[in-house]
Amino acid sequence: MARAARQLELTGVFASAITPRRADSQDPDFSGMLDLLDFLAAGGVKAVCMLGDTGEFFNYSFAERQRLVYLGVKRSRVPLLAGVSHSTLAGALQLADEAIAAGADGLIVMPPYFFHYSQREIEEFYVQFARETGDAVPILIHNLPQATSKLEIDLMRRLVTRDGESVSVTRTEWLLLQHLAANAGKVMLNTELLTKVWGPEYRDDLQYLRVWISRLRGKLEETPSNPRIIKTLQGIGYLFEATPDAAPEVAQASS
Repeated sequence: MARAARQLELTGVFASAITPRRADSQDPDFSGMLDLLDFLAAGGVKAVCMLGDTGEFFNYSFAERQRLVYLGVKRSRVPLLAGVSHSTLAGALQLADEAIAAGADGLIVMPPYFFHYSQREIEEFYVQFARETGDAVPILIHNLPQATSKLEIDLMRRLVTRDGESVSVTRTEWLLLQHLAANAGKVMLNTELLTKVWGPEYRDDLQYLRVWISRLRGKLEETPSNPRIIKTLQGIGYLFEATPDAAPEVAQASS
């Protein structure tokens, strides 16, 4: 019989335990994982997240994931959160049921992937997941900006949508947005943007750039006076935000 879940407090360090692999194969090293759990607990972490890394769980079968969580729960001296993400709701629920039965202290689930779902469909996914799993353990949402942003920029088709509604932008606004979005997470220098959008003769016209950035923010930002998507680096340039709480989805052509 599985033990009762331990009290989970969202404070301190939650360590992401990346599953070791056997030296002679691609199979998970179960013994190595148990040693890793001991090491993390001895280091003073408040909790351990297993199979929560976005790129890791793709490589393991249902049976391997279930066994890792089962053994991890039995071994871990600190609360253990099990990643139960899957490309389907049914798969995520199956993994969640197994994790809860094993005694996991919480679940980590990311939105469905491999297909572009609307914000309403993603919300319904989480509502259904929570309804089916009940309140047995806490559910932590692993945000995936490419799936959960309200703002979508399709560089291939030159379309901008927000909350499913088309956003009308001028040719100049689109050129400016295109350069910013294609370099999401990277600082674009003032001179660089001015040269790319308007030409080298405009490279020192900072006020011109400020005006067009302001226009663009007025169409994209929820609160233009407190921008979260296009951020200013005073005297340097602009940063198209790529952090989880603000990042738009940007579709690009394959290279």
